[in-house]
Amino acid sequence: MGPRVVLRTLTYNIHRWRGHDGQIDVARTAHIIQSSAADIVTLNEVLHPLDMPGHTLTALPLLAAQLDMNFIFTPTIHPGPFDQPSTAYGNALLTRLPILAYANHRLTTPPAHEPRGLFEARLLLPDGQVLTVYGTHLDHKRETVRVGQVQALLQWTVRDRGR
Repeated sequence: MGPRVVLRTLTYNIHRWRGHDGQIDVARTAHIIQSSAADIVTLNEVLHPLDMPGHTLTALPLLAAQLDMNFIFTPTIHPGPFDQPSTAYGNALLTRLPILAYANHRLTTPPAHEPRGLFEARLLLPDGQVLTVYGTHLDHKRETVRVGQVQALLQWTVRDRGR
C-alpha cells in the first residue's frame, strides 16, 4: 500500500456570488476558499458565465485562476431566469487535482420547486488512483423531496462504490 493521501474538502453556497452586503466580490470568495486550504470545493448557487467588469474572465474561471484550481460547472437551470439572460445557474467544482471526466444528473424535483442536480467528477489522485466526487444542492422546501433526492444520490454512489 502506498502513502496515505489526505485531502481537505469544502462545500460552499455562494448565493449567486453575492455576499451578505449584496456585493459580488470574487476576490473575497477566493480568500474564504483559500483560507480553508481545501483541495476539493463544491459550490452551490453558481451563476455561470457571469461577466466581471474590468476582467477578461467571467466569475468562475476568474475564481479558479485566483485559486490555481481546475473547475467544472453543471447547470440545473439553463440560461434566462435571472437578470443575465445568457447565464445558467447550478453547481460547480473547484479542485487542485486533475479532472478526468464529469457528468451532471438531474434529481427529481416536483413542480414549483427549483430544479436540482447531482454532479459526479473523476479526479486523478497524486498516487495515480481515481477518486469520484459528488456535489449537489438539495431542495430547501420539503423534507420529503430531499429524502427522494438523497435516495437518488445513494443509487449513484452505490453504483460507484468500487471506485
